[in-house]
Amino acid sequence: IIHRNISHNIQARYSRINAENTAFLATLSTNIADSPRNHNMTNVSYPDGRCIRETTDNTEKVVSPWLDLYWRSSLSKQQTIVANASGAYTHTDYGYQFASDNDTYGYSTLGKTWSLRSEAIYENRLKPFTLSAGVRYYQKYINNDYSGDATFVSQIHSSNLHAFMQIKGFLGKMGYMAGVALNREYYHQGDASYDKLWLRPTLNLSLPVTQRVRLNYTITSAPAPSRLQNMSNMAIVTNEMEYAVGNQNLIMARRDDHTLSLSYQSPRLYNQLMVFYRHNAHPAMQHIYRTDDNRFANTYREGRRIDLLMVQNYTSYDIIPAHLNAYLSPELLHIINDGQDYSHRLTSFNFKLGLTAWLGNWTLMATMDNGFHFMESEYEAHNIFSSYLSASYRVKRLTASLFCQNPFQQNGKVEKVINHNRFANKNTVIRNRDTSCAIGIKLTWTLSKGRQFKGV
Repeated sequence: IIHRNISHNIQARYSRINAENTAFLATLSTNIADSPRNHNMTNVSYPDGRCIRETTDNTEKVVSPWLDLYWRSSLSKQQTIVANASGAYTHTDYGYQFASDNDTYGYSTLGKTWSLRSEAIYENRLKPFTLSAGVRYYQKYINNDYSGDATFVSQIHSSNLHAFMQIKGFLGKMGYMAGVALNREYYHQGDASYDKLWLRPTLNLSLPVTQRVRLNYTITSAPAPSRLQNMSNMAIVTNEMEYAVGNQNLIMARRDDHTLSLSYQSPRLYNQLMVFYRHNAHPAMQHIYRTDDNRFANTYREGRRIDLLMVQNYTSYDIIPAHLNAYLSPELLHIINDGQDYSHRLTSFNFKLGLTAWLGNWTLMATMDNGFHFMESEYEAHNIFSSYLSASYRVKRLTASLFCQNPFQQNGKVEKVINHNRFANKNTVIRNRDTSCAIGIKLTWTLSKGRQFKGV
């Protein structure tokens, strides 16, 4: 992997806060990014003994201006209204080249995206509960013009309207939050479209078992839209044997989440045990079929379910208060993937641990991660073991840091991906020299002038 990238971010912000607790913020930002080269070389081995080298070269230029407006006002001591609106435009010039021992393929994409997001929330702190109500609207338009070996114009219109009402308060010692929302999802591309209403209930219960122990339970139900790239009506070659095919007729699935957590907190120790269960009913899932030219088309169709059960524990302990802290986070995952014509199961164990020391102006940090192991549809992904060491020294507003990522590794693995499809079983190992025994220096200088206010 060879990757070059340069980016610039320019931001201007205006804020006004008066004595009546009315706040107005305006932020204008522009992001300019240029990736002149993103080179990937893959050695492919086939069961019949053939070995082929495949290379992909990507170039991308992105310009994205963005405007955000925020307003908050107190109508009375008990009533508050908050409004926010943001608009963005993204211009992308993307180039893709694929080459192997037997084939070459390339195309360019000129992409334009407009998006608008706005919301307003009203809150009334009544007795014995607080009432909140609001509405949120989001609209997005995508226009991608393909040229080269893929000649096509893809236009996608999508919007979301979300209206909600909720109350929160206490029943004895137990805190609660109960709400209901109405969600309208709209999507249009070519001859395909859908317009659907969803009911979204939410319930949160919180109970202090003792002064230091708290029990919490949350249930939410919400629509789970498919990724727009899976819904594009394009067919693009990805390598010598495969190409990706969009499915503009994908429908939206429903996702139900349950979270149960038990936490303990003392002056030096914090521990949380969490059980999380997610049920995706009829989600968009990978579907592969063989074509007439003896290739494999990778698309997405409605599956049966994707279920996830996660048991996680997080422990943070101040070995020396204000000077030395350690944390450990083990996690057990069990994932069920049932597509149209396949079923896959995965059970994995993940962990993270870290140590941070504050010694005057010095800050020392070490972290370790065995790599997140996950599965969705038929793709099993395993991020490889990683570690990170850093030392920083602060003098007034200047901070100098020296860090090392993945010491004692050379051309280390970054990720391992297995496609368990019975027609196109594939094992991919990704390596990156840039993250192997990488040593870097970072300098940060904070500039600040003017009156300071508490953030809204």
